[in-house]
Amino acid sequence: MAKSIFPIAGSSSKVVTSEYHGDIIEFGDATPRDETGLVTVQFNPDVTFVGEFAVVARRKRTPNDSVTDAPFLPVAYVAVNVDNVAVLRPLSVAVITGPGMIEIPATGLSVGVLVACSAGSCTLYLGRHAGPALSA
Repeated sequence: MAKSIFPIAGSSSKVVTSEYHGDIIEFGDATPRDETGLVTVQFNPDVTFVGEFAVVARRKRTPNDSVTDAPFLPVAYVAVNVDNVAVLRPLSVAVITGPGMIEIPATGLSVGVLVACSAGSCTLYLGRHAGPALSA
């Protein structure tokens, strides 16, 4: 179960410390309506940060949902910047250990990060990007 729900409303930030070690910080539903969605996360660790993040998601909840405890599962993300170096936007499942930026394709998902932090802090800058749903 997620320790902290951090709803995404436009762009936001959150400081993560060892207090969150072993917890999932759930950012909430990426697409609150019937839209296609993407979540961006920028990781800015301080110089004393020792830790890593794994990107996770679970299915989006609906208002009349009888299933409220679907487990989080690891999901792939698109790396945009790794250790302050631009990359060719590969799909990745690697844990995040330093500064960088990722995009998480998140249509129909509630996304978050599993935190492993033993020292220091890392500020997460979040953005939710949604657009019209694609129709057949």
